[in-house]
Amino acid sequence: MILIILLFVGVLVFTIMYLMQFYVELDGNKEKIIKDGLIKELMDKAAANPDLGSLIIDTDEQTIIMGKIEIRKHWSDMFWFPYEVITTGSYSWENSIVGCITRFSKDYYLVSKLLKKSKTSIEKTQREKLNLNK
Repeated sequence: MILIILLFVGVLVFTIMYLMQFYVELDGNKEKIIKDGLIKELMDKAAANPDLGSLIIDTDEQTIIMGKIEIRKHWSDMFWFPYEVITTGSYSWENSIVGCITRFSKDYYLVSKLLKKSKTSIEKTQREKLNLNK
């Protein structure tokens, strides 16, 4: 009986969190939720581009830049919408939020895998800074 009550309370808490983040961050607009598979298609297109600057992955800044499209970790580290997709302009006031990637989508797993920091690379850069290379 207690397990059922805890399960019900957990579902209720996650529902309230989702609705709060949906209406506060996305203004209740379903068009700002990026459909599953669009980011993968965009990355495939950028990776196929022969230009070397067409796909830039920065794990320190937690951003992926593909031309004028930028995917970055949301500033408030939200649970349901952890990454936002932005179109960038020449000036900072020309930037506009296209939408957010939802957690548990295929695109979320792709982006989080690309932005994950490797512990060995961190050690390697620290060794280079300290001149401890073998």
